[in-house]
Amino acid sequence: MATESRHRGALHARLVNSIVQRAQRCLARNRRTRFGRWIGNLCLVLARGYENDNADGTQNGEWRILDALGRADVAVVFDVGANHGDWTRAVLERLPVATVHAFEIEPSTRTRLTANVGASERVVIAEVGLADQPGVLDVWIDPEHDDVASTIGRRPGGAEGRTVTCAVESGDRYLQQLALPRIDLLKVDVEGADLAVLEGFGAAMRDGSIGAIQFEFTGWAPLARVWLRDFYELLEPLGYEIGKIFPTYVEFRAYEVSQEIFVRANFFAVHRSRPDLRQCL
Repeated sequence: MATESRHRGALHARLVNSIVQRAQRCLARNRRTRFGRWIGNLCLVLARGYENDNADGTQNGEWRILDALGRADVAVVFDVGANHGDWTRAVLERLPVATVHAFEIEPSTRTRLTANVGASERVVIAEVGLADQPGVLDVWIDPEHDDVASTIGRRPGGAEGRTVTCAVESGDRYLQQLALPRIDLLKVDVEGADLAVLEGFGAAMRDGSIGAIQFEFTGWAPLARVWLRDFYELLEPLGYEIGKIFPTYVEFRAYEVSQEIFVRANFFAVHRSRPDLRQCL
């Protein structure tokens, strides 16, 4: 019976594969027709939805993670790329004992951040951005969308904008200056420079002092010449398990080349020393 079942399964898989290949060839031959374009665009939209291409934290799973982590010991949180403070506010609401260190590299946006969340005793507004090493960096600013300020440069199709020179610090030096022994949750959202920010926490990650890390991998990555594989090669040897955030769960998984797709996506990495955080997810 088991052999017969496997045989039927193999036949079914070959049949499905044959149908898919025929549909693909038909779509490729007819992609210039109105119907072909419609089907192609529909497939792209569905694929982006399947991959959770969504920047709204209330829907894409980011807020759900904070709700889940409310059951764990999360006392020190870093919000790198805090913008106006929406994620920081979500932390304050969902993690009642957490202190948030909020980083916004661009001074005028930092002023708005301070106005929005700086009055809380549980928020520390850092006066610098974070990078792989201390110094200054040129930051491209879109005058109509200050949420996409980037050290990588102008985004394709973005406005001409302007460039501002901003001070940056490495995460390790910041921790040393404030004598902080650990970070329970580090969130990084810096428009393509996420890997560089993480590299600035090299010593802390090697010591296992950062319990969990949330980072972005988006359409900025090719501009920065960064691959998802680079994050895996940095984090996995240091004891982190990596997963992709979806609305109702985190899909922890090994790296595959097929995952190199440049849509808006957030990933979550948990250090082996924090099984309490892993269990919450």
